[in-house]
Amino acid sequence: MIEGAICSPLFVTRKEQGNRFLTNIIDTPHLTDRLKALIDQSNAFIVLPGKLGTALELMLVWNISYIEGIFTPGSARKQIFAFREPWEKIVQVMTEQLDLDRNRDVPLVTFVDTVDEIMEKLAELQSKF
Repeated sequence: MIEGAICSPLFVTRKEQGNRFLTNIIDTPHLTDRLKALIDQSNAFIVLPGKLGTALELMLVWNISYIEGIFTPGSARKQIFAFREPWEKIVQVMTEQLDLDRNRDVPLVTFVDTVDEIMEKLAELQSKF
């Protein structure tokens, strides 16, 4: 199942809520509720090209995965798949500026170039559950 959380009251002028790959949509009243639903309901995150809100979501789930790895060793970390453009450069800058461990922290985000690549990786991930 591919679930997505939206916040239709916030984005009332958007014609499309979510995307065609979603099999279930959770509509939340507030942006913070949307973020909580995304985190609580997901084993994997797909980060599409976007703007500030998408950057926030990427940083939030990357941070959660980072913290889980440090404070809960051996726990099942949330998988993050992000489109290479624009996120790879942003993650590289964040890694350098925050002096993160390239071998431990950057691999938490898997960069992809196509939707097909994401779907393949999700199928692999789903076979583990």
